[in-house]
Amino acid sequence: MLAFAENEFFLSKTETGFEANNRETLKHLEKALDKPNEKLELSRNPPKTFLYVWFWFIELYAGENLTFQEIKAWSDLKSIKLKALELNILTKLTKLANAR
Repeated sequence: MLAFAENEFFLSKTETGFEANNRETLKHLEKALDKPNEKLELSRNPPKTFLYVWFWFIELYAGENLTFQEIKAWSDLKSIKLKALELNILTKLTKLANAR
């Protein structure tokens, strides 16, 4: 899951001096070379294990650190009983997102 997340963060990044993000740039390159790109393939075929946690993260993350209080409030509103591993993944995803 974390490798998938790092890949998604990379694909969504726009490099300095470019107008398109990495995803769009690689799509054009993939088409020009008529060869699948491994980063795009990973994005198209995400790991099924804990993919739901990725969707939770997308729903929760607003560009800043997620606090335990925010995660708790969200999970209470959604009536989701988070397991320790799911909470761990959410916090690691937040750290990865903030590191880019």
